[in-house]
Amino acid sequence: LIGIGEEIDEDQLERFDDMFEGTEIDYDLWSHGMVASLQAEEDILAVLYGELISEETIMTSSGRVVDSKGRELKSFSDGMPGKFRFVLPKGETRFTIMTPVVNIEQDCAETIAKL
Repeated sequence: LIGIGEEIDEDQLERFDDMFEGTEIDYDLWSHGMVASLQAEEDILAVLYGELISEETIMTSSGRVVDSKGRELKSFSDGMPGKFRFVLPKGETRFTIMTPVVNIEQDCAETIAKL
């Protein structure tokens, strides 16, 4: 997550970054940075790639991704990787990543509107 603009809630970005501390998930799912402090290429890459999680890095025992209507977009019954792809259906602007520990809701309406 990269904070852009003048009214950035850096505390919120830090909460995302620390979201799984004390849980069975041993990796940072999110990494954050502020555009104003990302001057060097290595700073940008550190935020974009965090701990360099791959498709082989299993984050939790199972999980799934659903759209705003609860339709399953992706399922992981033998372990949910830290890095994965899915297709958000046309017209959808929200998705939820569901794990045994926590659900993560993401609204991308503003980003999609800019495309």
